[in-house]
Amino acid sequence: MEYFIKVASYSVLNATSNNLKLGFWEDGVLGEGDEPYTKPDISDDDVIAYAWQNIWEWGVANRAYKLANAGYKVVLSQATHLYFDMPNEPDPEERGLYWASRFTDSFKTFGFMPDSVYDNVDVKRSGESYTKSELCQTDGACTPLDKPENILGMQGQLFSETVRTKQDLEYMIYPRIIALAERAWHKGAWEATSGAGGNMDLRDKDWSEFAAAVGTKELNRLHDLGIEYRIPLPGIKQMISANETGPTITCEFPGLEIAYREVGADQWRTSVCWSILPLAVNKDYEFKTVSFGRESRTMKATIQMINPPTPQTTTSGYQRVLGLSRLYCIWFSFLSYSLTINMI
Repeated sequence: MEYFIKVASYSVLNATSNNLKLGFWEDGVLGEGDEPYTKPDISDDDVIAYAWQNIWEWGVANRAYKLANAGYKVVLSQATHLYFDMPNEPDPEERGLYWASRFTDSFKTFGFMPDSVYDNVDVKRSGESYTKSELCQTDGACTPLDKPENILGMQGQLFSETVRTKQDLEYMIYPRIIALAERAWHKGAWEATSGAGGNMDLRDKDWSEFAAAVGTKELNRLHDLGIEYRIPLPGIKQMISANETGPTITCEFPGLEIAYREVGADQWRTSVCWSILPLAVNKDYEFKTVSFGRESRTMKATIQMINPPTPQTTTSGYQRVLGLSRLYCIWFSFLSYSLTINMI
């Protein structure tokens, strides 16, 4: 392989006077023991390596830094955060592959920290939690970056095995590419904090501002350009407590409109995001997000009450409701794509 790379490089560079630059996926310049080929043997000029393989539990996240230290100009292309052929959410109806990540949404791409690759460790492919300390406990797994000047930038990718139409392409790219651009062009204050994930409180605040800008401005621009971006599904709080008037409806990008109706009804009602809907308990409803005449997929949910109060007769003949000292609420939100149990 190394011989082929050397011969091919020589042929390309000497067959033209157009000042071509060589670029390889990382696989093309890594040899035995996962070590980079000696760069001067390939070219004395800049050689670009696109570092993509960083599945954390495989112990290869150090490739980007090993290549940079060896003199290659590196473009960060990490599959766990920057491959847009992964699904937008862990749903069987979402287009995409899952060999690198079960899902990659805009928030995950937004949270990528290009200046500190190992601090992006979050989960294994299976979804199990995985930490930087677990990654780095293997000798050599967290090679330090000695030549940061060799990191050129970052890049998003979309391989088209599951893409059949222009609409499919735009669905997979937008609006995730806006999150990619934000991270490539702007370093958030939260990134400067040492540790896995950076300062998550600052990151979440930054995300809230970014998401609002996308929902109220950038999606308008994409619409004007005729781009059929993905419209995210709404999130709905399916389990409510006795003192709540209804479930809260959420959306990934503020500014989008939510439509809902009881299953079987003809008329859709609309609501803004992050509002409480006057829905009846133990009935089936349909929900979707609407944007400029287009809409997301439709999801169904049944609103249920947690531990509904049990009437009991007191000695005076009146009825009272038993006090519930420990209530739990299950929040199912497509913003986090997880099932979280919270005590309230």
